[in-house]
Amino acid sequence: MKRFIIIVLLLGVSALIIAGISFFINDRDKLKNSAIDLSIIEDIKEQKAFSNIENFDKEENFDVEIKELYIEKLNGGLLIKQSNYDGIKITNGKKGNIDYSFENCKLIIDDKGGETDIISIRDLFKNNYRRTIVYSKNPEELVAKITNLNGAMSVDTNIKALTIEEVNGALGIDSKESFNIKISEINGAANIKMENFDANIKINSINGAVSTFFENEKSNIFPKKIDEKIKNGRNTIEIGTVNGAISIDN
Repeated sequence: MKRFIIIVLLLGVSALIIAGISFFINDRDKLKNSAIDLSIIEDIKEQKAFSNIENFDKEENFDVEIKELYIEKLNGGLLIKQSNYDGIKITNGKKGNIDYSFENCKLIIDDKGGETDIISIRDLFKNNYRRTIVYSKNPEELVAKITNLNGAMSVDTNIKALTIEEVNGALGIDSKESFNIKISEINGAANIKMENFDANIKINSINGAVSTFFENEKSNIFPKKIDEKIKNGRNTIEIGTVNGAISIDN
């Protein structure tokens, strides 16, 4: 009986060792893959470069402020940029044109192009794909609502609120102040940088690598979710699911 117990104990210890080795190998692979994912963030941080283009197919300045931006679907790139005027610039692509209407301070963008070309994340901010730039003189009063974005979105200023159902590609935000954000799903990579972070940050599900500034400035490689209050929690930043890499910085 004593010998039987010793054999069982030895088998149990062996199983634990094998499980530990297996976990280490799997965790090492995940760590390696996450490092690759987080490196994408460096490309997204250069988001402003994709507005450096001279030839646009459509350009218009508006006499009144844009207070609401509505997009059902957009394939390509979208930049919301602070400027000394309110207006829009659009480049058209091979798969169709992007139309818009502006009335009563509401800008509605309608993509007629169908499905987007397959673009790698590292190519999203190069000048080789369709893009739409929205200029706002007073972006703090701008509310943006987007159902589906296939490509890249960049916001280089703080707006009043941003709501997105789905992002397939990359999202880059670089603002001085935090503002209200609600996103259902991000499939790709995101970089959210706000110099004065004063918000409740909640991400319900994360499937990928994460880098944050609010945990001793260290990366959290595999958190399943994030629920943090920064300062007084003036704003709310809520993301449902992230399938990819996300960086939150100040």
